[in-house]
This record gives sequence, C-alpha cells and structure tokens, in this order.
Amino acid sequence: MDWSRAKSILILTFIFLNLYLGSQVFQTLQEKVPDIPSEKRISEALRSQKIKYYYGQSSPESVVTFNGSITELPEKEGWKKEISNGNIVYTKKLKKSIPFQEKNLYKWISEEVPFGQDFEMSTMQRSKDSVSVYQKYEGKIVFDGMLKLGIQDNQIISIAVTHFDIQAGPEQEIISYKKAMYALLVQKGIYDTKLSQINLGYLTLTNPNGRYTGIPYWYFLDEKNRKIYYVSAKSNKQNLDVEVVQYEP
Repeated sequence: MDWSRAKSILILTFIFLNLYLGSQVFQTLQEKVPDIPSEKRISEALRSQKIKYYYGQSSPESVVTFNGSITELPEKEGWKKEISNGNIVYTKKLKKSIPFQEKNLYKWISEEVPFGQDFEMSTMQRSKDSVSVYQKYEGKIVFDGMLKLGIQDNQIISIAVTHFDIQAGPEQEIISYKKAMYALLVQKGIYDTKLSQINLGYLTLTNPNGRYTGIPYWYFLDEKNRKIYYVSAKSNKQNLDVEVVQYEP
C-alpha cells in the first residue's frame, strides 16, 4: 500500500471536513437572528398575528442625527437643576398660579421659558395633574426633550423643562416602521392588538464628554396591553438585531 498517498488523502479529507463543519457553524450563528423579510411578507405576518395599525405616510430612508447639550436655565430666575430618571431637568414653582388655557399656551410658554418656542403644541399629552409637550428637531419628536406643566384645579403651578441645544449630525439610514413592527413580533411576541400613535423621533444617548447624541427610534403604543415601545430605527439590512425599549405608562 502507498502510505504516503493514503496519508495525503486523509489530510485532505480532514481539511474538507473542517471547512464543512465551519460553514455549518457560521450558518447556525446567522440563523439566530432572522433575516428581515420583504414588506409584503411583513404585512402578511402582522395580519396573521391580528396586529392592527395605521401610519398615513411613507417611511423615510434616512434621517439627520444630532449632537447637543442640555440647555442651562438661570437659577436667578427661579430655575432649579434636578436629576430625574438619569436626565437633567430644570424645575420652577410659579410664585402665583395662572389659569390653564390651551389656546394661549404656546404664547405663554414662549414668554415664560427660554427656547419655549422649540416645544411643539401638537405633541401635547394631558393627565389629571399635568400637561406635557415635546421638543421637535427636523420635524421629529425628541422624546427626552420635554416641558411639563404641573396642574392643580386647572391652574398652572409649576414647570419642569429638559431642552436640548442641538447641532446637526450625520445622516443615518433607518428601517421602515413595518420592519420595526416585525421586530416587535420577533422579540416581544405581540399578538391581537392595535399599534397606534406611530411616530419617528429621537432618544438621546449620553456621551463620555457629557454631551448627547440623538438616535432615531420608532415609537408605538400597544393599545390593548397599554405599553409603549421604542424600537431602534438604525438600519441593519442583514437581520433584525435591533434594540427594543419597553415602557409601561
């Protein structure tokens, strides 16, 4: 027997076996996060899971990100710096309460709060004891940029403000709202509900230098389960490895 030839054949066999096993491991790792299906397949999956939704506009392919800092408000004018949920908030109690009148609210906020005109009245959210409006940038909500009025007996008694001094950042490709909803199907297993108030906006990330970066996120309200979802809109064309932040209002 030609042992030299047999030895060469065995070596080649082991090489091909290792290559095959390596390819199988790589394929398995890829399958851990499913590929993003087509928009048509996503619509079919949402329908089969009894997910209702409405978004009356097309999804942009990219958005402008931003860098910025939280605007400081003067202590001599009654503003007090506080930390709430990890964010800087400036608060002030009014020396004299004033009637809450929605039709005059924008004018009053613009006069009472520095940069108050950056808060959009169309984003208003009301509860029994507060009214909140959000800062907008490039027509999109900055979810961490908020002005909150304390209300008592329909009188404004206090103000809490987080305002970002914003500088434009680079363009960021983003996923569509349907792909974001598919991420919720895969990662949260949502079923038989309605997703409403679909919005594209920004959550902020604190940098080591103390400044902030605005990251695009899709916002969804799960009406049946009363949960809010923020789904990272950063584009990932290969798979659905996206971040989901869940918040219960």
